[in-house]
Amino acid sequence: MQRSPLAICGKPHGRLKAIPLLGLILAVALALILVVSTALPALADTAGPNYAGTGASVDGPGTIAWTNPTNIYNDDTSYATATNIAYGGTSEYLEATNFSLGIPAFAVINGITVAINRCANGAFTTNVYDGDVRLVKAGTIVGDDKGTTTTWVNGGPGPGTFRLDTYGGTGDLWGTTWTAADINDTSFGVVVSAYNNTAAGARSAWVDYVRITVTYTLAVATTLTVDAASGTYGSTCNLTATLSPAVASETINFYINGESKGSASTDGSGVATLNDVALTVGGIPLDVGTYTGTYNTSGVGANFAGDTGYGASSDAADLAVSPRAIEVTADDQSKTYGDADPALTYQITSGSLAG
Repeated sequence: MQRSPLAICGKPHGRLKAIPLLGLILAVALALILVVSTALPALADTAGPNYAGTGASVDGPGTIAWTNPTNIYNDDTSYATATNIAYGGTSEYLEATNFSLGIPAFAVINGITVAINRCANGAFTTNVYDGDVRLVKAGTIVGDDKGTTTTWVNGGPGPGTFRLDTYGGTGDLWGTTWTAADINDTSFGVVVSAYNNTAAGARSAWVDYVRITVTYTLAVATTLTVDAASGTYGSTCNLTATLSPAVASETINFYINGESKGSASTDGSGVATLNDVALTVGGIPLDVGTYTGTYNTSGVGANFAGDTGYGASSDAADLAVSPRAIEVTADDQSKTYGDADPALTYQITSGSLAG
């Protein structure tokens, strides 16, 4: 006897379960998309690999200078050379800088990778090691020494076979901190020296080119919205701006007609408020009227300078200065006919004069 699917309320049980299961799968997929899109606001990127734009032989751990240090700019057949490094001797630093990486402002630097195409000479093995491999920041050698005891590849009696050796990586900051400005500085770069560890005789070392790649995360773009402000002549007003996305503890700088009035920190909603700000410029009260919001020129201005995680933004809004209300009552006076008029005086019975 043929059996039919189990039915509930006259519908096959198998079909009843299929429809809500498909809906559940779609709901979970949508939720995952939303989670990923909100959890990854920043964009990772890389700059390079770029060749060095400047090469030089500079004082370092040894005394053997590099000849033709400017030959490290391209993958070609011209090389920088340290000749006749004696046993136990070390070359000067070969300094490679000016990589023109163009890191965006306020990017977060995640890692630095250095690639050096080089070789040395020797009968069977060169026994030429790294003396030092270190980065240069603002013209100063900094951070970890990445030099190793891995021998430079044997290029034969003269420069022949080269090997591209790499140091650092996408998450390696070489034991120090970096900003976009540090990387973009023309003095940013790397130094390398060669050490001869063989008693078999002097060795020479050649470097064809040096390249650097920088991995970074773009800062999140922000929008700053300034509220219009108002106050009476000679008094004060409150200045408010909202940073979006909302980030707490960021500094917002405020201006009136281009004059700095101080700063305030954002709260958890991204709102910063600077209270009791004098309606003056250069110590002189602003005239009555409306000052159209033009950033750093007129009205209320505010800016967020940005940081390593969030980009800079600014905005402006109108400022209205209204007349100051006062009430004046004339003092009673009297005189005898024919006498000179008495001095006319008054009392301010409500409000006050500015200044």
